[in-house]
Amino acid sequence: MSQLHERSLDLYFDQPGWNEPIPEEPVLSPSPDDSVWSRNGEIERMKERVRSGLACTNGLLLSALFSLKRPVGIAVALQRVTREKYDVLCEIIDIFRADPAIKAIADFKDVASWSHAIAETRRILHFSGYERHSDDRTVAVGEACKRLETQGFIVTLNALGVDISTTDLGPICADIERRIKHIGGRQVIDATLKWFEVNKRIF
Repeated sequence: MSQLHERSLDLYFDQPGWNEPIPEEPVLSPSPDDSVWSRNGEIERMKERVRSGLACTNGLLLSALFSLKRPVGIAVALQRVTREKYDVLCEIIDIFRADPAIKAIADFKDVASWSHAIAETRRILHFSGYERHSDDRTVAVGEACKRLETQGFIVTLNALGVDISTTDLGPICADIERRIKHIGGRQVIDATLKWFEVNKRIF
């Protein structure tokens, strides 16, 4: 089974399933031989198609897919991709959480499986109307990267995280040191610890 690599993020973003139109009509009506039908039931069947279409015995580790959520969220904050790409990934992750027996899914190079899963998940989100909220830490990192870009620094993003060149890292660190010196080291430490305390990040 495989892990993420630098190209995984681009492979996810470039799947053809993003280009398929989402039908405006509601989910399909029940067939004549269905005695019981509901919108929620149809959505569950769509989720099962996603699960069965991506699940495999020797592919991308499911834990690796979970790790992709943060880079995708940062890409959204940087306005490099649409919010839909984050929502779809989160929904697919939730679909697989419902079946802990599944440990691996198709690699992103399996374009047919992933395009079908993405198109199906986009329909699920469209029909369910569920709105997701971004992880606060991911948003904070993305906004910080956006500020660096605004200042002219080059921020590279891949499936493994954010990368800043050593050429840019020097001026960035120098600016941080200058600001800390201006504010005062004690004040910076107190404010940082206070933030951790308020956000319950210290146990």
